[in-house]
Amino acid sequence: MRKKALLVGAVSVFIAVTFDMAEAQTCDPGNNKNQKQTVTIDDYSACPQDYALFGGNTSATGNGVGGSSQNGVGVHGAGVTGVVGSGPTGVSGTSSTGVGVAGDGATFGVAGTSAAGTGVTGSGVTGVWGASAYATGYGVYGENTGTSEFGVAGVGSVGVKGSTGGTTGIGVWGESTASSGDNYGILGRNSSTMGRGVVGHALATTGTNYGVVGRSYSNAGVGVRGYNETSSGITYGVIADTSSPAGIGLMARNLGDASNGYAAKFHGRVHVNGTLSKAAGSFKIDHPADPENRYLSHSFVESPDMMNVYNGNAVVGADGTVAVELPAYFENLNAEYRYQLTPVGASAPDLHVAQEIEGNRFSIAGGKPGMKVSWQVTGVRNDAYAKMNRIKVEEMKAEADRGKYLNPQAFGKPVEQGIGYAQAPAPEQAGADVVAAAVR
Repeated sequence: MRKKALLVGAVSVFIAVTFDMAEAQTCDPGNNKNQKQTVTIDDYSACPQDYALFGGNTSATGNGVGGSSQNGVGVHGAGVTGVVGSGPTGVSGTSSTGVGVAGDGATFGVAGTSAAGTGVTGSGVTGVWGASAYATGYGVYGENTGTSEFGVAGVGSVGVKGSTGGTTGIGVWGESTASSGDNYGILGRNSSTMGRGVVGHALATTGTNYGVVGRSYSNAGVGVRGYNETSSGITYGVIADTSSPAGIGLMARNLGDASNGYAAKFHGRVHVNGTLSKAAGSFKIDHPADPENRYLSHSFVESPDMMNVYNGNAVVGADGTVAVELPAYFENLNAEYRYQLTPVGASAPDLHVAQEIEGNRFSIAGGKPGMKVSWQVTGVRNDAYAKMNRIKVEEMKAEADRGKYLNPQAFGKPVEQGIGYAQAPAPEQAGADVVAAAVR
């Protein structure tokens, strides 16, 4: 073994290399293999003269290259390579106030590889810091060719942080290049009872920005999916909130053929804890007469009132009268009652409501004994929620919405005149262009 010490200014560097003469060969700068010694450490062979700084170590506890500094750079080289056999670290640098390891290179500033340990490790205010000025370069790049490990792993109050100052930059990029399998570009996990696996914040207080954006380019893909795997309790796949008085908690749009596609589709029961407004409504089921080939649809019954409808049939007694019992909650729920009576089987000119609703019942008189009477009663909702949230039958549009339409195409107007219309693709297109360029 040969040991060399080099002292330059205030930076002290110690190089220790092991020569394996049985596997050594010679090389020189001009490819004339007669002048320089090759160093072999385990299975790694290299010419030390090809590196500004080269260090290797076969010790179980040693370092390939080590450096320390009180306020400067622990290790700095235009090309620094550290190789470790069974030891812990290829390159190690420490500094009290400066940079532990700094590297500059055409391809990688600092590159670390390890067969069983850590390629590059850093600790301090900033454990590992990387920068690149190249359009296709990487500030920090991590790769793992194993089947269940990590290219880059960060542990701390913030495990991994990515930031960009570019107008179309990307703070953190995650990509899975496998063309099959259940894989992830970015996976976020959290073990806290109040934690979040992935959180996105859009900090600008103006403009159309997004905390999290998901895109899919597959003809059967999903841009964003939320899934809760717990089989008990009140759980949520996706929660959408807004704090703005005029905000929208969840907005879904179909930017293609809206006549055939859906902005939203639900499988299962749906509860709306508020007022539901719509342009039209219906039920749609498999056709009872031909369920395999056709659908059957019926429109909703609409009213300017928040109306409830009750109906039934009653048989007139021997005295020409009959009492109709209504649900026990009827008078608590309804007001402004209205009646309709229809005799069945024969005319009944004197058929009438003898006693209006009282005690959740009303009486019919003027019928023939044994006659069937079909009746209908309506009432306007009078519960606490309905009284607080009456439907406004007619109202003016907001100033910003005047001249625009909820359904512009129904009036022969272009879709751009729709209220709330936003040009597709949405404003995240700039970021998408960066993604597409990087993929190419």
